Amino acid sequence: QMQSNAKALPASETCELLIVDRGVDPVSPIIHEWTYECMCHDLLDVNNNVFKYAVDTNSGQEEEREVILGEQDPIWVELRHKHIAEASLLLNEKLNYFKNANRLAHHKSRDLPQDQVDTSDLRQMVEALPQYREQLKRLNLHVHVATTLNAKAKAMGLHDIGKLEQDLVYGNATSKEVIKLLGAHPEMSSEDKIRILMCYVATHPEKLDNNRRLQWMKLAKLSAEDMNAINNLEYLGVNVSKRSSSKREMSFVGRKKKRSIRKEHDAVEGEEQWQLSRFQPILYDLLEDMLKGELSQDDYPYVSAPSTTQPRRNSQINVELSVRKNRSNLQKAGESLGGGG
Repeated sequence: QMQSNAKALPASETCELLIVDRGVDPVSPIIHEWTYECMCHDLLDVNNNVFKYAVDTNSGQEEEREVILGEQDPIWVELRHKHIAEASLLLNEKLNYFKNANRLAHHKSRDLPQDQVDTSDLRQMVEALPQYREQLKRLNLHVHVATTLNAKAKAMGLHDIGKLEQDLVYGNATSKEVIKLLGAHPEMSSEDKIRILMCYVATHPEKLDNNRRLQWMKLAKLSAEDMNAINNLEYLGVNVSKRSSSKREMSFVGRKKKRSIRKEHDAVEGEEQWQLSRFQPILYDLLEDMLKGELSQDDYPYVSAPSTTQPRRNSQINVELSVRKNRSNLQKAGESLGGGG
C-alpha cells in the first residue's frame, strides 16, 4: 500500500512544510494585536464568528441583533487583516462615497462637520437608496464595530498598554516602565496586567524569584492563581524564574531551548507605519527566511532536503505592514469613527 501511495506523490516538490511548536513564540498569543479582526475577537462579544450587539430602532427602543462576521461579508473580508487605523480610514472613505451618492444625505449633512455624520444618517441613506440597502446595512454594522473598538481601546488605555508591550518585546522598556504604567492605570483589568507581565517575563528571562513574584502580586494586585498563569510560561520553554548556575544549562525538557530573534520591520519604502503596527510574529520571520533559503538548518533541519534544481519561489510575504503618508486622513477617520481623541 505504501508503494501505491508513493506513486501518487508528485514527481517534484510542490511546497515546504515548516513545523514549529507554540514555544517558538510565546509572545504572539499574549500581546494585544491591532488588526480589525483580532480586536473584534479580543474586545467584542464574538463567539464562533457571531457578533451580538444592540441598536436603537426608529421607535426609540433598543434591539438585540446578531450577525456573522465571515466570508459572506465583503467589507469584513476587506478590513479584517488591516490595522484598526487603516480600517477606520477605509470606512470613512466608504461613508463619504455613500453620503455623496445620496442627495438626501448630502442635503442633510452638507453644513455639518464630518464627525457629526452618525448611524441615523446612514439609516436615512438606506431608506432613500433601496439599491444600496444591503451595502449600507453592512457599512452601518462596521461603522458601529469600529466606533465601539476605538471607544473601548480609549477607555481601557490600550494605546499605552500596547506601546509598552511592543517596547518590551523590542528591548525598549524594562520593569521600570511596567511599574510606571501599572501605577498610572489603577483601573486596568487583571487580564491586561497579566498580559503585560507575560510579555515582560517572556522577553526578560529569569527575572522572577519568590520575593519578586510577591512584589509583582502586591503591585499589580493579582492573585496567586494569576501569577501561576505567568509562571506556567515555563511549559513553553520560557525561563520565568531565576536559576542557579547548574540549572541554567537545562530547560524543563532537559536542554536549553534556542529562541529565534525577533526582527523589527521597517515601513515599506515611501510609506510610514501605523502607530503600534511594528510587531510581527516570529513565524513571519521564519517563513520569510525559509522563502529566501536563509532558514537555519541547525535550528530547523530538513526531514528531506529540497532539490537544489528547484527555483526559489517569490520571497515576499504579502501582509499589511504599512500606512499611507497622509496623516490628516487618518486623523479625520479616527475623529469620525472613534469620537475623537
